[in-house]
Amino acid sequence: MNEISGHLLLSNLENVSTKEEAATCQLDKKRYLKSLELTFITSRLPGHVRLELEVLEALKPSPSVEMLTISGGRGDSLPGWMCSTQSGFSNLKCIKVSDCELTALPAFGELPFLEILSFNTLHFVEMVGDEFYGRSCVVFPSLKELQFSGMSRWRTWSDAPAGKKSFPVLKKIHLHFSNFVQIPITIFTSSVAEFTLLLPPGNFNNIETVMQRMPHLNHLSITGVLDDVSIDCTSLRLLEVLCLKNVRHIHFLGGIKSLVNLRKLDMAGFNEIRELFEEEEENHGTCQENRLLTSLNLNYLSHSHKSYYGILPLAGRLGYLRSLLIRSSPVTEYAEEEGSWFSQLTSLETLKFYGCSELRGLPSTLPLLTKLKKLTIANCPKISSLPEFGLPPYLTELYITGCSDELVRRCQPKPDQGDDWWKISHIPHILIKQR
Repeated sequence: MNEISGHLLLSNLENVSTKEEAATCQLDKKRYLKSLELTFITSRLPGHVRLELEVLEALKPSPSVEMLTISGGRGDSLPGWMCSTQSGFSNLKCIKVSDCELTALPAFGELPFLEILSFNTLHFVEMVGDEFYGRSCVVFPSLKELQFSGMSRWRTWSDAPAGKKSFPVLKKIHLHFSNFVQIPITIFTSSVAEFTLLLPPGNFNNIETVMQRMPHLNHLSITGVLDDVSIDCTSLRLLEVLCLKNVRHIHFLGGIKSLVNLRKLDMAGFNEIRELFEEEEENHGTCQENRLLTSLNLNYLSHSHKSYYGILPLAGRLGYLRSLLIRSSPVTEYAEEEGSWFSQLTSLETLKFYGCSELRGLPSTLPLLTKLKKLTIANCPKISSLPEFGLPPYLTELYITGCSDELVRRCQPKPDQGDDWWKISHIPHILIKQR
């Protein structure tokens, strides 16, 4: 069994009676093992918490292990061999810890080859302090991905010690806070390319400084209700993907025109979005098209402050857009002006309407979208018919589901041919489901 290689999962460790029993696995002799997963499925009685830690200490693997996952268990600390460079166990490249009752995090910052570090559902950690960074001259010298999520009692996060180089090659940061935590500025370095932030209601008051420290950012995702925060879009010129959800009180200085490399824009839950697309009215006719933005998702945009209507003129100037999703729109109908905006989406290939409960009809200009290949209409119960002049001529896929019985009836083929069948009979793939 010492020749075992690849990945090894040891589950139900709560059933191990003694540390001696755990030691019989002889994991330290399995020199070909690369990935190890240690899992407690159910918790022990309170008096056996110490035994769980002893079991983990006895399951010290061979230094060949590069990926380690620990989940479950009621111990308040991790085995000492995880972060001890003196023990010869320093080759770890990936560590994932979840659903444990840890109260503190050890000195992971000392591991020289660690590339991925993930913590999830550690509800007893209240503070990430100096001990997390360790005593090395360079803190987390090889770390590329850092994730914290589901830590409901976390309140304090200390910054890395002054004078030390920290996170020199960090690429991805994913932070999901249940409570508001002041994020240390040192984790945001010029190497960071992807930043995902999920916040509780509050004010992330150093976000302006954070953004300025990541000039090479190409993927930004923010979810949370922020108050009176400004982001300078001119400092995000390499940004390719922007996802904003429920960020109702945030100001984007410079507007979308400054995001010259933006390829995908995903927006949800806005009350006011004008400042993101700010353009002087007199320049409306001369605004340059974004030739890279090919995907736009509009989700749950509030009817207040005309947020939804504020974005449609922008959509009409995205002549290179290939995918457009409109979800839970407050619009009841597309008048002539809105329809003209759709007609300008000359490169659009995929169009989806989801959950538009008040929408009574599709834009009459849809037949002008000659490159449109896929159209989806889902959960739009008030749409009773298709546009008067039909659908785009080269459409290859049509999906209608969760819509009115009248629309379904009108789209029926022979022998009970509906009034709208002639509008869709040229489409090779049609799927229509009744509610």
